[in-house]
Amino acid sequence: MSKKAKIVLVIVISVVVLLIAGILGVALISANSESSVAVNNTELKKGNVQNYVNATGVVASKDETYVRSLATYEIEEVKVSVGDKVKEGDILCIIDDSTIKTQIAIAESNLQSANMSTYNALQTAERRYNELLAASNGQDKATSTQVSITNAKNNLDNAQKAYDKAKEQYEDLTKNVNYASAKSSVDTAYESLLVASENYNDALENVGLVPVYYMGMYVGQRYGTDYSKSDIVHWEKTVEEAREYLYDDPTNTRLQKYYKESYQKLLETLPDAETKNARDAFNNAQTNYDNAKRNLDEIEKNIKDAFENAETGLETAKLAYESAQNDITAGLEDARRAYELALKQAENEPAILQLNDQKKILDDCVVKAEKSGTITAVYAKEGNIANGALFIIEDTDDLKIKATVKQYDIPYITVGQKAIIKCDALDGEEYEGVVTVVAPAATKEATDGSFVVEADVTSKDTKLLIGLKSKLDIIIEESNDVFTVRYDGIGSDDEGDYVLVAEDDGMGGYTAKKVYVTVGLEGLVEAEITSSELKEGDILILDTEKCKDGQKVKLKKNKNKDTDGE
Repeated sequence: MSKKAKIVLVIVISVVVLLIAGILGVALISANSESSVAVNNTELKKGNVQNYVNATGVVASKDETYVRSLATYEIEEVKVSVGDKVKEGDILCIIDDSTIKTQIAIAESNLQSANMSTYNALQTAERRYNELLAASNGQDKATSTQVSITNAKNNLDNAQKAYDKAKEQYEDLTKNVNYASAKSSVDTAYESLLVASENYNDALENVGLVPVYYMGMYVGQRYGTDYSKSDIVHWEKTVEEAREYLYDDPTNTRLQKYYKESYQKLLETLPDAETKNARDAFNNAQTNYDNAKRNLDEIEKNIKDAFENAETGLETAKLAYESAQNDITAGLEDARRAYELALKQAENEPAILQLNDQKKILDDCVVKAEKSGTITAVYAKEGNIANGALFIIEDTDDLKIKATVKQYDIPYITVGQKAIIKCDALDGEEYEGVVTVVAPAATKEATDGSFVVEADVTSKDTKLLIGLKSKLDIIIEESNDVFTVRYDGIGSDDEGDYVLVAEDDGMGGYTAKKVYVTVGLEGLVEAEITSSELKEGDILILDTEKCKDGQKVKLKKNKNKDTDGE
């Protein structure tokens, strides 16, 4: 082959190589571009997962009273309107009583004197029985029996408060202001006593005597001087013994004299003015400390005595309250028997029973509120005949939700479950509730086999109004403080459920890593997940179908820090 031909061949081969390299480079770039995918993502956090049963219903009062009257005569005056607040015993309306009064007058004139005596006995027995019955139910606060129970209950409540306070101070003395102050005085006096003791010891050492006192205790002498060591030792012991006796009996004049004389003898044995002055300072500090300690002991004793007295007072109040309750129980039983006896005596006299019923009708001509609350309905109208329900009184602050639940949901609902209450009219505001009633049978009026469920409103100061349509989300399952993720962040294969964690590759990119998880409680949009490989703050890929384990990914930026990347 000629030289020229060889040159041409080399050039051709070089061009081919360059073309192949270019094609491979483009292919590699293209492959890398295709393998890196942008994904939605979320930060792994702990939260709550709940499962609900949905129900619809209306807001109602837990305490609803229909007011009726035995008097079926013309209504003369209506004294209340819808929305009025009333108290138990307030007059709601007046019914014409002229007809019943005439009937009573005729009935009374027809009764013979003997029958009138039986009638009066029946009236008295019935009144007494009704009063005690109302008192036992806590309805009538005015009867003497109920007053005694109320007083006993108030005394019991006050005794309980006194006991709780006394117990708190007894178990933690520092909570008593007087004790804390006295304890501070003792600490201060003790510090002064230590200083005075050291000064006295120094003074003794200056004259060749070992300290005879240390921390308030006699320790003796080690070497002698010209002074009488035995006299100092003797009188120090005597003074200390006298002080201890005087501490326990500070008003004993004989002990006071004994201590004073012994202390004077001690001073006479000391060698010079310096030691005597130091001993006087030590004596004053000891006296101040004893007085402070004695005061502290007295306060502590008073606190203990107060606790024991409060404990006794509480027991006495409990017995008094139980006695008052027993009295009303026994009195109610006696009154019941007396009333039944009076009825039996009058049962052979139809006129007596008729007159008794007429008196009840007369009383009902003045219609009164049976309970305190708000008037939510007025059916009574002036000029109309009183018949049926005249008023409805409800407690507008103590509310519940009366709802209906489909038959296939009722097996999951039980009393005590928490519920979330919402009303469209209140712009989605949520309140808390608790299920209190689950009907044992389906509603007869419903054709779909629905059941009645009631939930008490437990939130305070709500905007709920009686009659508002409401939605009830009854929580039948919940897991709290667990890892949660949306369903589009959970994938599955032959080995089980998994999530994809976006791991930082250290070069500004991320790689998808498959982590198998156990799926727990499944909510409406999220599910509980657990895995030992997961930790709070991990970035989870929500597009599990777009990428696979080991693939390079790009994280879409969150629109704001409180939402997932979209």
